[in-house]
Amino acid sequence: MPGAEPNTSHLIEFHGAKLIRSKLISPAVLREIETGRYEGEEIACALINIEPADVVLELGAGIGALSSVILTRKPAASWVCVEANPELIPLIRKNHKLNALGNVEVISGMLSNEPEPKEHDFYVTEDFWASSLTRPTAFKEIKKIPGHRFGDVLARYRPTFIICDIEGGEYELFTSRVDLAGVRKLC
Repeated sequence: MPGAEPNTSHLIEFHGAKLIRSKLISPAVLREIETGRYEGEEIACALINIEPADVVLELGAGIGALSSVILTRKPAASWVCVEANPELIPLIRKNHKLNALGNVEVISGMLSNEPEPKEHDFYVTEDFWASSLTRPTAFKEIKKIPGHRFGDVLARYRPTFIICDIEGGEYELFTSRVDLAGVRKLC
């Protein structure tokens, strides 16, 4: 039934947050979640460094686990999730709703420093974390995803804290001239 709450047997308790047990989560990633190791370094960094006045920009939101865990434990002024894999966007939003998070925005697509945003091919793999703009040996499908200028996102949201886990894409974003004024923390 549309809009119905998920059955509690389909939920995972993860560092104080609830996550939906989805078919998009591979058995390997599910084991990492169930043992509490998934996103462990990012969770530790965010918990240590986040302050109530922070505007967080999370690059590579995955299933929304990090934002769900942190915001159920500590406040932030706002949180913006960016996720390139379009299959994960509905799951991120459901996990945020399940945890009653109201100060989170989700952006679908990838960030770049290209002069004009454009669509990109995105290779979706069985393990969502391995999906990429670079063609892997094995993938299940190619999706067209929107591009967003990194500078435009920085100017619009004015983050004070950036959490970046985009499997190697960090280099291209942060080696170009972008205005990081106001950003005080980076994980």
